[in-house]
Amino acid sequence: MISRIGSSVMALVAAAMTSGTAAAQPATAPAYPPASPTSAPSPATAATAEPRLYRGEGLIVLDYQAIPVPRQPSLDLMGFHILNKVADGLYVGIGAYAPLVKGEYGGLMAFDVGVTLQRRIRGPLFANAGLALGGGGGGKSTAHSIELSGTGGFGKAYAGLGIDFDGFSVGVNAARVKFNRSAIDHSQLNLFVQLPFSYTVGSFANFGERLSAADAKTAFADSSANTLTLGLDNFK
Repeated sequence: MISRIGSSVMALVAAAMTSGTAAAQPATAPAYPPASPTSAPSPATAATAEPRLYRGEGLIVLDYQAIPVPRQPSLDLMGFHILNKVADGLYVGIGAYAPLVKGEYGGLMAFDVGVTLQRRIRGPLFANAGLALGGGGGGKSTAHSIELSGTGGFGKAYAGLGIDFDGFSVGVNAARVKFNRSAIDHSQLNLFVQLPFSYTVGSFANFGERLSAADAKTAFADSSANTLTLGLDNFK
């Protein structure tokens, strides 16, 4: 009888100790709680999500001018230029020139680097001015090339007015073109047509990183399948 009572007491003590330990366990916070799906992103993740692409703007310009040359037919030059906007109304870029229809100037080509400033005057009317420096040469013979383009270097300065239409602009400049030590040194009118364009660009420091959702949307929105090709041919 006494042994049964002792066994019962021992069982009760063991049960009490077990329940006390179990009750104490929920009060102990886990050392590493599982991450919540709604927890705040780390600084690195937040930085990646920030937009890193921005929109650049520029102009495609076609111009035409006929330059009188002493004792020779006039030299008509068609120019093609790509200008990048670097500030409000300020553009820098590169250009190429070649004869169009007048004179025997086969092989003549010229290239330049220039800066253009445009300012709105009133409504669609704007002022246009610029400077360009470059080099080129060519002609129907070696002697003709030396006479026509001299040492090869040239400068161009121009100023005029333009009218901005929906999606393109046209205008006229008073331009002066001078090749060093050559027969080309004259002032004449210069007609131009320009078309604006835009593109998406980002910092090279972020090369290889994944695009954020906002950047991906911007990049795909600006994508297209348009191709621009420039060809210069001379038929005799």
